[in-house]
Amino acid sequence: MIIKYRVSRQLFALIMAVILMVISFAITPVTAIAAAPAHPTGTAQQRIDQLLRLFPDGSYFTVDGKACSHTRRETCNNCRMSSVMTQRLGYPNANGFMDGHTCVGFARFAFFYIWGIKDNVGSGNAPAGSQRVSVDQAKLGDMVRLSGGDHWGIFVRSEGNNVFIYDANGSGGISQVRYGVNKYSKTSVSSVVRANNYVDSATAGNDPQGSYDAAIGGNGTVRVHGWAFDNDSPSQSISVHVYIGGPAGSTNAEGHAIAANISRPDVNNIYKISGNHGFDATIATSKSGVQDVYVYAINAPGTGGNNVLLGKKTVTITANDPQGSYDAAIGGKRTVRVHGWAFDKDSPSLSISVHVYIGGPAGSANAEGYAIIANISRSDVNTIYKISGNHGFDSTITTSKSGVQDVYVYAINAPGTGGNNVLLGKKTVTIS
Repeated sequence: MIIKYRVSRQLFALIMAVILMVISFAITPVTAIAAAPAHPTGTAQQRIDQLLRLFPDGSYFTVDGKACSHTRRETCNNCRMSSVMTQRLGYPNANGFMDGHTCVGFARFAFFYIWGIKDNVGSGNAPAGSQRVSVDQAKLGDMVRLSGGDHWGIFVRSEGNNVFIYDANGSGGISQVRYGVNKYSKTSVSSVVRANNYVDSATAGNDPQGSYDAAIGGNGTVRVHGWAFDNDSPSQSISVHVYIGGPAGSTNAEGHAIAANISRPDVNNIYKISGNHGFDATIATSKSGVQDVYVYAINAPGTGGNNVLLGKKTVTITANDPQGSYDAAIGGKRTVRVHGWAFDKDSPSLSISVHVYIGGPAGSANAEGYAIIANISRSDVNTIYKISGNHGFDSTITTSKSGVQDVYVYAINAPGTGGNNVLLGKKTVTIS
């Protein structure tokens, strides 16, 4: 009985060992998951972090999860991208892709997984939904082609003249995945492809940024210059708002919108961006004297983030004198006809007064003075100076003067504004 008991225990131990061995073999192979993994969301780093859960550093981009031992990769179904996607990851098919083995297979799958873009053009060209960028502009998550197509990977970072990538088959066993370990010279990079829906920590709802370099007061003008861009849409020229006389929203502030659309290669080089992002505008204003000038970078439309105050500067604005043209003077029988146009930028829609002096300039003893109004439509003037209102004059004035007479015409400064009256000119007529 004792022997039987010992045999029974040995049989039981043997049976348990067999069961554990079966379980061990059952869980060791890498098998297809129940459903294809969903595309991750968030920044490039967040998306790659999720891909690293599928293929961590040191793992293998193969169906069985082990180093491949093929002698000819073109016929190997263990490291073929389409095989890994369908047999290991549970995708129903890999249609719409150019297939690939080892490095190119991993790079194409990774780019698809991270950004949802299928590489169906090859040769480092940009598939639909992506664009080519230079190696100096490369960012985490871009697809990189090296040595004329001999190697592919996902860009991780650059250091000096080298780039580090997330790749397979770069070192270790065949199809082994390495993250940021393998280093390649920038000169070996033949193409870099970026997804149009690219999002990184610098472009996830960022506020715009820029510099308000200077403000200069002039005669009825303020000149502002600097640069601004929004990392959420780094190639786009964004709007810049200028407020004279107070910050945005204040009662007395005068607001103006300009565009940051002037070339600033220095900004592009520093921030690794493209497009035009400089501004340099001279703004006509009704303000005069000492004024604060606030400049805001406006967030790119359709992106997260807020408008940003780039700064405040103080300028002195001299008041506008009126301006105009004394087109002609015609002498008649005890009459003089004068015509031309005049307006004051300090009140550009107002029809201002024009003073006419016959026989001498204003203030001279023998001059005869008359006041008329520049209130006739002159659409040509409005178009050229981008103003509204009526600013022409054409008046026939009865006078006691006769013979050859000088006729002086003055544009009178708009009431309540700074500036001085302006002599538009002198013409000589003969009055019968």
